[in-house]
Amino acid sequence: YTLKQKVLGSHNFDEEYIERLCRVKTLRSVKNEGGIDNKYVVLRIDIENYKREYVNDVDEEGNVIGQHLKSIDFMSTKDKMLDSLNYLLNNGVKAVLLLLDFGPKNGVINPEYSTKELKDYIETAIDHPTFYAKDIEELLDYNQKIEDEELKDNCCIIMENLNFFPEECGFEQYQEEFVNPNGKEENLCLYHKNQFITQLTSKTTIFINDSIFSFDKYYPTIIDVKVPLRVIGSKIEEQLKKITDFFS
Repeated sequence: YTLKQKVLGSHNFDEEYIERLCRVKTLRSVKNEGGIDNKYVVLRIDIENYKREYVNDVDEEGNVIGQHLKSIDFMSTKDKMLDSLNYLLNNGVKAVLLLLDFGPKNGVINPEYSTKELKDYIETAIDHPTFYAKDIEELLDYNQKIEDEELKDNCCIIMENLNFFPEECGFEQYQEEFVNPNGKEENLCLYHKNQFITQLTSKTTIFINDSIFSFDKYYPTIIDVKVPLRVIGSKIEEQLKKITDFFS
């Protein structure tokens, strides 16, 4: 058990959890069973390694008066992300909702970490219609257009950085009880979180967790998603294979 902890690098795992992980369905096994065709899929990926490039702002006299963000390089995560998106879209899924988190996890909007900057890059790289949703309202609007066939199948929707949403990061300021629309007393924090997850995944048939760095974390978009089928992505599958090979 101690050795397994060291390999996994997390105190949140136990032996039963490891065994359960090693029996979960993988994306490729579900595809081979004919399970992704025409499905609405959520792909969740976390990004730990990235570089931000800044350029100087200068005044008319050539003096540096500040900086602004030029680009973000996601390095190796970028290739894995594109591989997963291409695999899904080229194998007949109806739509992919891409959930990403990177940067400070504080529930505060920070334009320097917005996923909006990825939209054009991803659309060019995957050669499929790609859209950006800045909030739940825009996402629900896209979902309705997909249902009404106003948007083409095999499209990708990039959700704004999950770290911008207090529902994902915690509502410390909303711990009181309140009466929900059904007339029941409920914790306000939990109510907002559940509403967020329900709306975020309202059309989802398959949830793919490829958040290798957050796999054991208690984030709502990892543990509270209730969909017909949950599978692991290629990054986690690769790491689990290394672990099972190590202990075999």
